[in-house]
Formats: sequence, C-alpha cells, structure tokens
Amino acid sequence: DTAVEWRARRTMAAKAKAPAASASEVPTGDPFFWTAAQVQAWLTHCDGGKWASYAAKLDGFAGRRMAALDKAAWTQRMGSAGVADYLFDEFKRLRNDAAKAARKAAGKEADGAVLEDGGVGATLINNARPGPPKF
Repeated sequence: DTAVEWRARRTMAAKAKAPAASASEVPTGDPFFWTAAQVQAWLTHCDGGKWASYAAKLDGFAGRRMAALDKAAWTQRMGSAGVADYLFDEFKRLRNDAAKAARKAAGKEADGAVLEDGGVGATLINNARPGPPKF
C-alpha cells in the first residue's frame, strides 16, 4: 500500500469514530475530525465547564484547524498562557488517545506510536526501526 492509500484508510476510519455531537454532548473520536460545533461542545464541557468562557475565542474552528495551531497561536487566541497550555495539552492528549485506540482496534501494538503534529497533514508514525537485512 502506498502512503496515500494508508492515510485515506486512516482518515475514513477516524471519521467513522467521530460521531456528530449536539451542543449538549461531549464529542468523542479523534479531535482532528471534530466539527466546529463539536469543538465548542468540548470547550463547554471540558473539566465540568471550567473553560466554557473561552469557547468564543475558537468560534468557527474545527478540529483540523485547531490541530494546525502551535502552542504560541493557542496562547495568542486564548489571551492566557495558562489556559492555552492546559487546552493545547488536553487537545494533544485526546489526539494521542484516539491514535492509540485506532491502532489497538486495528490489532496492532500501541506502544511506540506517536502522533506527529505537523499541522493539517498530521500523521501517525511508528518509531520502530527495521532490523538489518537478512540474507
């Protein structure tokens, strides 16, 4: 399989695992595939609503757009380094958890999996290195 085919299969699988959430439901699945409404629902419900007042600062942002932001951009949008650090780390943790769950569901070992946040084209990579060639 080519890398493009692999990414397409992963994208379809992740979208299937991210069901639509109403404004009253906490979204599930890979946050990369969340809609803007799901991002708002997450911010509204995260830590029992502690961050709901910051939801307007990410109005119109879908998961893909949030994944493209680095920590400095989060800080600029939130206006508070503490809030930005917490939400950035939580978003990244949710993405890593979704990647591990997808690997486990595919019957593969989750250890060694790293979510590479390279922006919009973020991909799951495996850190395992092949051994020397056998003759």
